[in-house]
Amino acid sequence: MNQRRALAPLELNRSYGKELSPYQRGQISAYKAVGLTNQEISENLHCGKTTVFDNLVKNPSSQQRS
Repeated sequence: MNQRRALAPLELNRSYGKELSPYQRGQISAYKAVGLTNQEISENLHCGKTTVFDNLVKNPSSQQRS
């Protein structure tokens, strides 16, 4: 029988379940406009990749128009 894997360590720098401030939403939009990937943005801002993605999809008005 296979051994069970240990649980992954928690990322203590990330805050879970909190709303982003308008400033953080602007940072996400600015980082995306510069060309960073969602993963790079989430690492810089210490939030989840899905948080970044959801912010970009649900708030398209904060993105620059082309």
